[in-house]
Amino acid sequence: MMVHHWLLKPGRMVQGTWASAVEAVGWLAGEWRRLDAPPPLAAALSEADRCRSAQEQLEQGDDAVWAGWLPGGRFVSLAAVCCPHRGLHGPALPCPSALGASAGPAPGKPAGGRYRPPGSMAV
Repeated sequence: MMVHHWLLKPGRMVQGTWASAVEAVGWLAGEWRRLDAPPPLAAALSEADRCRSAQEQLEQGDDAVWAGWLPGGRFVSLAAVCCPHRGLHGPALPCPSALGASAGPAPGKPAGGRYRPPGSMAV
């Protein structure tokens, strides 16, 4: 499964929608900080560098994914998915029609969010 396949999931699987890359990166950073013990490899990059990289990726129409192994063998993966996705690895996937209805994270939902680049439209 590719990251942009999140666009095919039902809206209830999405934690939020953001209108700017800065907001989406803020969500990623906040969720990362909430982990009981961030993955050890995360220390290789500062939070500022990780945020800067994610913002650049989103502004270019790419997805931003932060992932790693946690103590005890659990794996965490947080993703901000561009919508519409530009389709570099397969056909472009449109935004779900209900995407524009919500903004910000919704509590209690699985990790994953969508960022709509400027000028994009929900189909």
